[in-house]
Amino acid sequence: MFEALRGLRDAVAPESGNAAAQTDNSEPDFEEFWQSYRSNDVETIAAVKRINNGVPPMKREDYVRIYQMLEREKDAELVARLATTVLRKSEDVDERVAALSGMNRTRTQQMERIKELLHRNQETERQLQELHATAKRRRDQIRKTIQEKTCEALGIEEYRS
Repeated sequence: MFEALRGLRDAVAPESGNAAAQTDNSEPDFEEFWQSYRSNDVETIAAVKRINNGVPPMKREDYVRIYQMLEREKDAELVARLATTVLRKSEDVDERVAALSGMNRTRTQQMERIKELLHRNQETERQLQELHATAKRRRDQIRKTIQEKTCEALGIEEYRS
């Protein structure tokens, strides 16, 4: 962990640390692992027992081997979990697609249905345009009537038609 922090410090502000003495951060910190093992960290002890038959690593190579095995196990668990998630979501998508209306129709039937819906939409659009024109005519008639009645009530003769 300290090596990682030193590496971060040196990357951000090389003048504040010993930039020339950077270590390779690709391998985990043996001291940190050893400290966690000595402090009876449950996860570390369990990992050593499982992978190395309870014998703590004595050399850096032993630790690297144990660490790589742990990483492989973590990666395998992650891949399995992600694969399960992907399969579950794929099944969900399949169910949703199957539940869409018209999925049981053939392509020809779907095209006929589309034509029918387009025809209905065009007919509805025509009706709406007619209703809109009628509503505008009525609105204009009502406005004119209100204007005439208001002018008549107020005795304004200029606006009479």
